[in-house]
Amino acid sequence: MVHGYFPEPVTVQWESGTITRGIRTFPSVHHSSSGLYTTTSQLTVPSEGRKSQYHCNVQHRHTSFTHTGVVTPCITKPVPPEVRVLHSCNPRPGETTVELMCLISGFFPVPVVVEWLVNDKPSHITATTATPWKDQTGNTFSTSSKASISMENWMDGKTYTCKVTHRASESTVKGTVQKCESISSCGIRVYLTPPSPGDLYISRNSKLTCLVVDLPSNIGLQITWTRETGGTLTPDPTEIKDAFNGTYTALSSLPIFPRDWESDTSFICKVEHTDLPSPITKAISRKQASNPSELQAPEVQLLLHSSCSSKAEESSINLLCLISGFYPSSVTFEWLVDGQTNLVTSITASPWKDANGHTFSTTSKVNITQEEWMMGKTYTCRVTHLGTRDKIQDQAQKCTDNKCKLPTSIHVFLTPPSPHDLYESRVPKITCLVVNLPNDTGLNITWWQKGKALNPEVQVKRIEYNGTTTATSTLDISTYDWESGESYTCHVEHVDLPSPITETISKKRGHKSTPSIYVYHPGQEEIVGPGDSLSLTCLVRGFHPDDISILWKKNNDTVTEDAQVTTTLTVKGKGKNANYFVYSLLTITKVEWDNRDSFTCRAIHGALDMKFIQRTIEKPPEMIVVDDICSDNEDTELEGLWATISVFITLFLLSVCYSATITLFKVKWLFSTVVELKRPGSPKYKNVIQRVI
Repeated sequence: MVHGYFPEPVTVQWESGTITRGIRTFPSVHHSSSGLYTTTSQLTVPSEGRKSQYHCNVQHRHTSFTHTGVVTPCITKPVPPEVRVLHSCNPRPGETTVELMCLISGFFPVPVVVEWLVNDKPSHITATTATPWKDQTGNTFSTSSKASISMENWMDGKTYTCKVTHRASESTVKGTVQKCESISSCGIRVYLTPPSPGDLYISRNSKLTCLVVDLPSNIGLQITWTRETGGTLTPDPTEIKDAFNGTYTALSSLPIFPRDWESDTSFICKVEHTDLPSPITKAISRKQASNPSELQAPEVQLLLHSSCSSKAEESSINLLCLISGFYPSSVTFEWLVDGQTNLVTSITASPWKDANGHTFSTTSKVNITQEEWMMGKTYTCRVTHLGTRDKIQDQAQKCTDNKCKLPTSIHVFLTPPSPHDLYESRVPKITCLVVNLPNDTGLNITWWQKGKALNPEVQVKRIEYNGTTTATSTLDISTYDWESGESYTCHVEHVDLPSPITETISKKRGHKSTPSIYVYHPGQEEIVGPGDSLSLTCLVRGFHPDDISILWKKNNDTVTEDAQVTTTLTVKGKGKNANYFVYSLLTITKVEWDNRDSFTCRAIHGALDMKFIQRTIEKPPEMIVVDDICSDNEDTELEGLWATISVFITLFLLSVCYSATITLFKVKWLFSTVVELKRPGSPKYKNVIQRVI
């Protein structure tokens, strides 16, 4: 393997070019973090006529570098197997047979011969031996042999032996079992497991586990957790499972915070069972799990293990992540594609001990398609380990026209203090952001004011998914100095910069315009909709310059800017002297709205006399929705309304009939009177004649 050269290419030959067969040269890999290249050449030689040493000749024309390395052929030595026999320690009532399982692991090469003995003599036990499979390391094999014996023979206390012969290593290994005379001879065992680095520092779902094995029954089991300093803890529900050998296994998990684990607090698991004469107590802490003084951080290297040709028959590419030199053995992998997780499936080997007998190494492998590789995506192998408490990673991506792109030039950006920090919290800070660093070697960030060096906060560095490094330096200043127009200079030095980069920042000058603020109720569709949340919108417009802070308050308490608050970037309106506007969205629950909680949108801007302006909103009384009440009483109200109308109609008809009847009677009487007055009769002249006479 040729590592750490630039630029491409290098020439690799075996025995000065006299060997031309059995050579496979892999495509060069570009390491984004360093900008350098790695290539690998593999020579396969036959077992017959093999030399004791071979010479690898390397030439790099751009630097006139030549080197010859001596390589000894790797001949894997046979590895003898390990044998362990599992059995039913305390068979359950009613069972007529006992299962014996012989586990044979860690041998190389195959095959092995398995024989079962009874009282150390050959027997006629019928056994089934599985086909050997490769272990996760990929270097050794394992298999198993299963035998059934009668309960009678088992209870007689006979000795059963699994004899394994491995001819390649010229070894014979035995595993022996027999009926337990008492429960104590089998023994209930308890094991404590610390949280993994991935659970501690990535998923933040760290747990301690207390594993109880070889339980004769699941009755009378009790597992409790306590701290060494006192106090009972609440674990997850205990999981109890049947083991194939007739015993039970129990698992109790205790969620813990990373800070508790790092504080070296001791946690105690206490196991009680009816078959135990006394409880079993086990304790664990970070110091017990791994001595901090012995921690060794891993080295991470991403290698390409297949051809990069675009031939159809070579449709996949293997990416191998080699992690070496770490202690303890617990390590967590993440594979990222352009910075995103869970896009590829990996196969990770169990860690193995290095030649020094102390540190460990392992590998993680992913398969990708030629199409994905040719798209130029960046593949990152990210490793988390207790020795770093942080992520270590390496990247690989396709080279374009045999030349990989180096990171773009280093850039420096200065960020002014926010109006909130200036005028409310009164702890203003300015930030110097350095991006596209190939590494942090020789990086030096300093602050200056009027020729005097200043003392910034500790630098924060972060490795981006494309392999570059981002560095942030923050400087505390005073509101008075900033308002007075003081200038601050950030000075950046790096080994890859031909000369330092200097950037200066001060308060913006120019015309000022005060903002106007508007707060809008949630829409009616949201209020009557099926969801549990509502949206309050705050529009702040007409301000200049663009530096502004937006805060939300609920009942005069500041709302934290988490999932509840979403604020857009400031946007400049159209026109030459246009001002800026911004939107902020607050997500609340319907319960909060119905409780008539008050919500305030507060804008902080330097052009305001009071430095802030705010508007408050709450649910108005007229917006109470009564749809449910109407729907519940709709039928009753209609029935009542119809009854009322019916009464009025009946009374109206009775009134009309009564009036018509009275009118008819009156008309008849009047008519008869008129007729009576008009009837003819003889004139009465008697009195008249008498007066005349």
